[in-house]
Amino acid sequence: MKELVRCKPCGYIMEKDKLGDECPACGVSSKVFEPYKDRMSEKRRKFLDLDLHPIAVHFPQTIAVFIMQFALLNIVLPDFKSQEIAAFVLFLSVLLPFSVVGAFVSGVIDGKLRFKKLSTIALRRKIIIGSAMILSSIVVAVIAVVYEYTFASKIGILVSSIVTLALAISLAVTGKKLMYAEMPG
Repeated sequence: MKELVRCKPCGYIMEKDKLGDECPACGVSSKVFEPYKDRMSEKRRKFLDLDLHPIAVHFPQTIAVFIMQFALLNIVLPDFKSQEIAAFVLFLSVLLPFSVVGAFVSGVIDGKLRFKKLSTIALRRKIIIGSAMILSSIVVAVIAVVYEYTFASKIGILVSSIVTLALAISLAVTGKKLMYAEMPG
């Protein structure tokens, strides 16, 4: 197992052999680093260090933002590249639920690895909000695929993509607090 050190002022953890003259995070002298013992097994740590969930959550967030922006653009400027924007919104709307499900699955795996169970208050809350986000992303896709691209459907897509984004933000706020919490073993 690699020897780890932790910066006393900021808490940054890194491999001892990669430590230079100063902390890469806060810039203080490397003399303030102390030995750090990782409480997690090497196998679990390697998988969590892939950061699959933190990376996966950015896709649905970005897609929801683009859907929202282009739907709004098409409402405000209905004659500007209407067909191209409609095609782009349709494509992103179909892609959105798949990216949300991918982020959800990666979150369940991350939660199980990090905390060994999914029944805590914070994780149950994330699962409920994540399930609502899956449903709202499906609503975006259904409106885009089933209904003709009219003013009413643009409003429906805009509103449901805003709901999806709001749920994503709520998940991010909770997830940020859980990012550095983990069970030993």
